[in-house]
Amino acid sequence: MLAGLTLAEVSRRCGIDQPALSRLETGHNKNPTLDTLWRYAASVGRCLVLTTEAIRHTRPAQGKGKRVRAARET
Repeated sequence: MLAGLTLAEVSRRCGIDQPALSRLETGHNKNPTLDTLWRYAASVGRCLVLTTEAIRHTRPAQGKGKRVRAARET
């Protein structure tokens, strides 16, 4: 448990029931919503930070076997 809080206290702070919170903390919730993550982070005194990075598209084009180029940024 982060921040020395009990499961019951974090549950009360973020409004997530204890069984769901336990699944989140143990990694058994494979696809939590951003809202759930935001509420959990705030309840333990943390800030949820999301970032994006450019990726290189290397997926083959449909039916041609050629690589698809990434769109150029302007």
